[in-house]
Amino acid sequence: NYMTDGMGISASSSLVFEENEIPDADLLQLMENYYGIDTYHVIDDPNNSYIDHIDCWGKYLSPTKVLIREVPESHPQYDEIEETADYFADTLNQWGEPWELFRVWTPGDQPYTNSLILNEKILVPIIGGSWDDEALAVYEAAFPGYEVLGFTGSWESTDALHCRVKGIPDLDMLQIFHNPLNDNTEPEENGYRVEIIIDDLSEAGLIEDSIKVFWKMPESNTWFTEPLYASVIPEEPDTWSGWIPALADSGLIQYFIQGADSSGRVERSPLAGWHTFFAYPTDACLEWVLGDLDNSGETNVMDILLLSDLIANSEGFGICPGTVSDLNNDGDISVIDVV
Repeated sequence: NYMTDGMGISASSSLVFEENEIPDADLLQLMENYYGIDTYHVIDDPNNSYIDHIDCWGKYLSPTKVLIREVPESHPQYDEIEETADYFADTLNQWGEPWELFRVWTPGDQPYTNSLILNEKILVPIIGGSWDDEALAVYEAAFPGYEVLGFTGSWESTDALHCRVKGIPDLDMLQIFHNPLNDNTEPEENGYRVEIIIDDLSEAGLIEDSIKVFWKMPESNTWFTEPLYASVIPEEPDTWSGWIPALADSGLIQYFIQGADSSGRVERSPLAGWHTFFAYPTDACLEWVLGDLDNSGETNVMDILLLSDLIANSEGFGICPGTVSDLNNDGDISVIDVV
């Protein structure tokens, strides 16, 4: 009966107040002292079942996404479930932004919310029914690039996979916290700013040149990389930032962040797949000439060397590589553009 975003926000049904004899205020203080929870949503269970566990109707999917079950209007708990969905839609995440709300269709009280997120995999209870594929598709939409797996079993609407399985935490984990860029992000002078907090719990030490942002456009097969740099502000020792180069035209950008420490751990945000945002363009590339990668005013051997390096290392080196490097205009920067 507990879900958390991993960033200081958690939720449970009001069963936690009913089953604990201590005053509600003391319980809230205990959650803050023990778990670091500064925002604890305790709400009435909309299912009105005997168990009153939150994983029977909803869960946090990430620090920015939440999933709530959905039922037809004829369902006896329709009003309560919709009220709960509206409640979470109106609350704010750790970055002060509205949650991205996902709904999964459960007309027969299917246990689709009773899933387990385990590293790069999403384990979803299915029942061999007509709504299984749609439920899996909801998770795939919420977790692009993750492996979404359906599991049959002796599931009940009040007892499924999340009720029976738990992950074992790596207490020396490498953690990357990041607020994904929003749609309609406008570029700053250096591009689209990416900021993370990285926590090396093993204290083995970060490998500084491993901390990068990887980015591409959906139609491309090539991931470009840009370095992230540690903050010089003493009060922000775990903050790193960098830039995704701005686009010449509006479009979607997919990206993920990766870092490593000296313990051998490599971590990503997100754990699998990528973040996606719709980016506004810059006007900085309007006067650039196709093939003139260094914007020198002429196309020469230096541009060929820069293009070759770009293809070989997938390293971005400016804000206009997509417009001036795709010489054959096939949507992909490859060796074909060199020849």
